[in-house]
Amino acid sequence: MVQEIQETLRRFLERNREHVQDPVITRRGGRYVVPLKTGARSLGAVVHETSGSGQTLFAEPAEAVALNNRLREVEDEIDREKRRILLELTGLLLGAAEEIEEDLAVLARIDGLYARARFAQSWNAVVPRFSGEPRVELWEARHPLLGDRAVPISLSFGGEKPVVVITGPNTGGKTVTLKTIGLFCALFQAGVPVPAGARTALPVFEKIRTDIGEEQSIEQSLSTFSSHMRNIIGILAEADERTLVILDELGAGTDPQEGAALALAILEELLGMGCLAAVATHLTPVKLFAIAHPRILSCSMEFDLETLSPTYRVLQGVPGQSCALIVAERLGLPKDLVERARAKLSAGEIRAEEIIEELARERAAARKLRANLEVEREALRKLRAEYEKRLQALREKKAAALGKELRRLEEEIREARRELAELIARAREAETSAARREILKKVEELGEKLPKAAPPPPPRPKSPLRVGDPVRVLPSGAVGILLELNGEEAEVEVRGRRVTLPLSALAPAEGPPPPPSREPLLPIPQKVELEISVRGRTVEEALREVDLWLDRLLRAGISSGRIVHGRGTGTLRKSIHEHLQRLPFVKGFHLAPPEEGGDGVTIVELA
Repeated sequence: MVQEIQETLRRFLERNREHVQDPVITRRGGRYVVPLKTGARSLGAVVHETSGSGQTLFAEPAEAVALNNRLREVEDEIDREKRRILLELTGLLLGAAEEIEEDLAVLARIDGLYARARFAQSWNAVVPRFSGEPRVELWEARHPLLGDRAVPISLSFGGEKPVVVITGPNTGGKTVTLKTIGLFCALFQAGVPVPAGARTALPVFEKIRTDIGEEQSIEQSLSTFSSHMRNIIGILAEADERTLVILDELGAGTDPQEGAALALAILEELLGMGCLAAVATHLTPVKLFAIAHPRILSCSMEFDLETLSPTYRVLQGVPGQSCALIVAERLGLPKDLVERARAKLSAGEIRAEEIIEELARERAAARKLRANLEVEREALRKLRAEYEKRLQALREKKAAALGKELRRLEEEIREARRELAELIARAREAETSAARREILKKVEELGEKLPKAAPPPPPRPKSPLRVGDPVRVLPSGAVGILLELNGEEAEVEVRGRRVTLPLSALAPAEGPPPPPSREPLLPIPQKVELEISVRGRTVEEALREVDLWLDRLLRAGISSGRIVHGRGTGTLRKSIHEHLQRLPFVKGFHLAPPEEGGDGVTIVELA
């Protein structure tokens, strides 16, 4: 129909070119029209609109009126049909609204899980372990907004130390550390994996309250200090033992002495509430308070004084320096000005900074030493692996050489047997005794060529044990006197003590019987360890060291001792227990109490 209307209008334009303003077809009011000059009113066309200049009439020729009317009717019918369809679809949608809402909830859940999984993959994130007690343990935590620039943070507080105070220079990473703590706790409670190590463990808080950043307000006439105090007042009003409190720059924005006094009072209040709190500060009195208080963990952000740049690493147990005077001097401030500024500090503040600096140096030296030890340990591990590889190669080479020698000997034996069979056959066929003697001589020569087997050890003479004989205790090597025989058991006096042992653990001792005496038959060790550690040993090495240690205990007359074997996989502990069960002079053994080592320590009692 549209094509028919347009064709009609094109014919009209061709017939009335002198009246046409522009040979185009357009629409006005939903009807197709053509632009005519103002003098074309005599053509009988219906004018729908006039241009702004009044020079153009948008008119509908008479032959197009019926077609435009029909087009409008069709368009109206289409609109009514669309409305009918939409109403019908809306009714169907409303009828299934409950099911659709449930499906949307499921899709939202799936989308959330998928987003968590994508985040975990891209950030190598983990799901932290749930900490049953109020304790935050961050291990190699990386703030996601820092990207590849994030320095891993390791920090643990809670339990006996529910409050952590973080100190250090400006731009050292204190605020980032606080935000990492709060963010990770919130992510964990939202079921989102966190970019951290597998040892990370977090609790569930009912409330997480923070005061971070500077919020001045001109409209409300609030300074930095006032805005901080308003937040802190609100936090103290609702904090309890199930709350995590994070405070940045506590006591800042006012007189340092008054700010420090307020900070100390707020810390004591937080300790009394029993909540977990992470606090950052510059104030020296707060640093000293944190060091001395048994329930506060003092931490600092490491600062490299050589490069005058922060490393963003958290040092637990070490307070941080402000480093303002040091940085100023390194940046070129005249030394006399720095000394003048240092002289204005109180003696206590100078001494505190010196102690903190010494602790920082010792911590850095210890970390460097630990790194060197790790390098040496790795080198020793590689060296041990190399030597074990060489030892295995030597064993294989030895086995191959032995196999080759055995094959050579077997070949010689087979050849000798063949020659011997031939000689025996010839001896049977020989007719004279001289020929037989000649063959016998060859047999003897052949026997001399064969490899000689090692002679068997002489049988051990059986000497039954009798009461009064000197006997040797085989597991320990100690010598004693046989006092009494009871079937398969015997009672022996060893170093003045009567011990009941199985006969299989005894052997005759060489030499005359030792005189009965309460003195030990073997020399008494000058020093005997009551505890032996066999951690890291192989089973054979550990058992050998345990036997030597038990012998020293027996000779010294000590009745009990501790074997430290560690937990590990339990193989070493099991092997030691099985060995102790076989020793006749071991009265008993048991694992140590939990506070003394638990299943990593065995206590031995000797007979």
